[in-house]
Amino acid sequence: MPLDPERPDSPLRSPVAYPESLFEFSSGMESGMDSGMETPTLASDAEHVEDRQQTPSADADTSIAGITFETSHGRFVCLYWQSTTGVIWQSKFLLIERPFVWKLSSTVCVASDSAKQRTPLAATSWANGLKQWVFFLDELNLVRERISTDYGKTWSDGTLNDLAIGAAPESKLSVNLDSFLQDNITYKVNLWYHDAKYEIRQLRFVHDPLEMIASAEKLRGRWTPGPRLKALPLRRSFLTSSVDYNGGWEWVHYLLPSKKIGYSNWPTDITQTGDVSSSEENQFNGPFDSSTTASICHSSLSPAITNLYINSGVRERVVHHKWTQGTGWEGPFPLYESEPVRQNFVALQWNTDDDTLINLFWLETAATGIRAYDVVRGISPAAMALA
Repeated sequence: MPLDPERPDSPLRSPVAYPESLFEFSSGMESGMDSGMETPTLASDAEHVEDRQQTPSADADTSIAGITFETSHGRFVCLYWQSTTGVIWQSKFLLIERPFVWKLSSTVCVASDSAKQRTPLAATSWANGLKQWVFFLDELNLVRERISTDYGKTWSDGTLNDLAIGAAPESKLSVNLDSFLQDNITYKVNLWYHDAKYEIRQLRFVHDPLEMIASAEKLRGRWTPGPRLKALPLRRSFLTSSVDYNGGWEWVHYLLPSKKIGYSNWPTDITQTGDVSSSEENQFNGPFDSSTTASICHSSLSPAITNLYINSGVRERVVHHKWTQGTGWEGPFPLYESEPVRQNFVALQWNTDDDTLINLFWLETAATGIRAYDVVRGISPAAMALA
């Protein structure tokens, strides 16, 4: 297996060094193709010491993040969550079509000793789940990154940890990945967070397999500051972002002090920097408040479709807003048949489909596990154990 220059223990990895002025908003100090089918296991991270004999119990208020991928064995979802001891886990599920249920495939430790309790979580993936990223906050509210390059079997720190990027204590996190660039081998990871002033900022990782440093060494990519949203969100605003591949747009949604949902967007072929504003037209009327949460997903077919699901906290019901290339935003459409959905939920879509498999996932209770709701079919199977 070739060495991966992005692994911390790789002899090919070169340190990332930036002048301090580049990250003026930083704070804190920090050093620091499988088939998809597996026998259910409780795997450990060899870097950390923790008793793995006990089944982890989910924090009742854990954030939920996830990614999807598909193999010859079927469709999979990886959900990331936090236990009562602060450990971040990945639970992988396989979809059994008939009957419509999710079967636990494996549970793997992602990070055991660095996350603060009830941290926000964000996740994305590339190459059909081969490479996975999970982002969270540590006890100093520094933005942390864990990476897997083997379908989530093992995890290591990413280069973002070297930069000591400080976030607000109540910051949310959102990440999207743009892999449909000109050469189809370069990708961008766009991470959004609230800084210490609760302004929304982006960090951008651009993967460039052809960028050379030194003689035969490759620098696979680097983190750099992206744009800042000019609109100041509500202090405890949710944060969600997405790239719709065929439409070529990046979207960011957030809650405004006016209790409306605002959004900003721009073409992905433009390297957006500086301040980005939100016009009066780019708003959804409420009423919304600080308990409002949202999650976004998109299809990879044409015409481009972006689906935004909003939980206003009223009876824990979710409404759907839909953007279609050439048409614009439509909605809200209530999900009449859905079960009550908790505030910490994630909407995930399999990009081989055009709105035919979209699921909402949330933690029902720590004892019962994860619930799923199939938006298209209106099916909500029984809760699934996380480990």
